[in-house]
Amino acid sequence: MTTSATPTRPSALDRLRSLLRSPGPYTSLYLPCGEIADRSPYESFTARRTELAEHGASDDALDALDARLRLPVPDDVGGWALFAADDGSTAVDFAPEGPRTPLMMVSALPVCAPLIEWDQWRVPHVAVSYGEATAEAMRFVPGSEPELAPLPVDATTAAATLRNWATDDDLRLVAVIDEGGDARGLADRLRGVVPPRTTVVLIDRDAPGSDDARSGGLEAVVDATVRAVADVVARDSVRALEDYRFMHAGGDAVEGTEAAFEALAAGRGRRLLIHDDPGDVARASFGAEPTTVSPDFAAHPNIARRADVAIWSAISQGMDVRIIPSTGSGGPTDDIAVTLRADDRLGID
Repeated sequence: MTTSATPTRPSALDRLRSLLRSPGPYTSLYLPCGEIADRSPYESFTARRTELAEHGASDDALDALDARLRLPVPDDVGGWALFAADDGSTAVDFAPEGPRTPLMMVSALPVCAPLIEWDQWRVPHVAVSYGEATAEAMRFVPGSEPELAPLPVDATTAAATLRNWATDDDLRLVAVIDEGGDARGLADRLRGVVPPRTTVVLIDRDAPGSDDARSGGLEAVVDATVRAVADVVARDSVRALEDYRFMHAGGDAVEGTEAAFEALAAGRGRRLLIHDDPGDVARASFGAEPTTVSPDFAAHPNIARRADVAIWSAISQGMDVRIIPSTGSGGPTDDIAVTLRADDRLGID
C-alpha cells in the first residue's frame, strides 16, 4: 500500500492562521451532530442567528455560515466546528465526538482551543483485522483519507509490513483485532520491531477477562480502538507536561499568566501549553501584532478571552500549541506555560 494521493488537509493551526488573515470580529460555532444532537446543526444556528447578529456578527459572516451549514454532514461525525470572519471568510472542521450542547460566540478572536484539541486526537494509527485466512488493515494518517488494504496472513511478513508503515507514517498506535488467527503472535512480533513511540494493543473480542480483551462485537472493537487512541493522546499530554517541567527547571520555560504573556510579547516562545475552561471569564488585551499582548486590559486596544489571546499570539508567531488538561497543583500556574526557544531564555541576551 502506498501513501494516499488524496491532497493532505491542513492542520488546525494552519486553518486558523488562514482565517486570522481576515478581519474580526469572528463568529465561532461548535455544534453537536448525529445521535447526541437534539436538533440539526443548521436548526441550532438559525435559532440563534439573531442573537449572534446582536453580539456583532456581520451579515457576511452569518450568510457564509448559513451556506456552510446547508451542506450535508459526513457520516460518523459527532461535532462540527465553523468559524467566520467579518468579511465572510470561513474555516470548518469535523470530529467524531462533539460538544453535548452548542457553543456559539462572537468575539474579537475565534475560540480556538476545542479545534486544536480535536486535532490532537488525530493520532496516526492502524487498525488490523487479523484472521486465519484473511488479514487487512485500515490506516488513519492525519491529512489523508483512511486507507483499507490487504495484509499478508503470515505473521512475520505482516509484522514487517506494519513496521515499515510505522516508520514511514510515524504511527503512534497499531491495534490488532483478533479474528481467529495468530493475532497475539503478530502483536508480540510487532512490539519487538516498531519504533518506541508506537504502541501495540491486542483487541480480542472473544476473550473477555484478559488484560487487553474487548468482547461484544464490532461496536465494542471500535470502542476499544477509540480508548487506545485516547490513551496515546493522554500520554502525549503527560509527555508535553514532563518536557515543560524539565525545561522549567533549567530556566527554558515559564509558567503563569504574567510570565507566559511576557514570553509571548517578547517573541521568544517555542510552545504554548494551555488549558481552556469554557467557563473561564479571564480576559486579556491585544493589538495589531502577535507580540502586542498583555493580561492588562489597558495595555492594548482589543480585549478577548485570555486563552484566545494567548493562542492567537502563539499560532500567529508560528509556535506549537498544546491543549492540556487542568492539572491543579501538579501543572503550570494558571494552567498556562510557554517553553522557550533554544538558547533564548527570558532575561538573557
